Amino acid sequence: MKVIFLKDVAGVARKNEVKEVAEGYARNFLFAKNLARPATDAVMRNVEGEKARKIAELEKEKTRFQEFTKKLAETPLVFKVKMGEKGKAFGSVSPAKIVDELKKRGITIEKSWLSAESLKTMGEHKVAISFPHGVKGEVRVIIEPEVH
Repeated sequence: MKVIFLKDVAGVARKNEVKEVAEGYARNFLFAKNLARPATDAVMRNVEGEKARKIAELEKEKTRFQEFTKKLAETPLVFKVKMGEKGKAFGSVSPAKIVDELKKRGITIEKSWLSAESLKTMGEHKVAISFPHGVKGEVRVIIEPEVH
């Protein structure tokens, strides 16, 4: 019997996968636990439509992340930090501060996407960002001494 899986079933199939299974297994286990349903033409059309919709959503999200990378390249983030006599910072610019500053500019990212530790030296730093779907970006962070 041909069935389409509604959920992942360990060792058997993944969600939306179509497989041939024993009729007793399908009726007594898969259908009873709402893990699968018969693979009729109508169900197959619905699954194909759902797959196409998910692909379109992923492409839209990927495009949005690519737009973020262009925005990031245009404007650097400038942070003012108190400095000691020898040019050593009293504090740092953490990934959380970078995320907050980007959020103020309309770019929402997760801290885990940043590949930097806390920045403690003056000057310009390039911080790589790994967006989902393989999109790579970079933000320039400039640390300047705070003027009293």
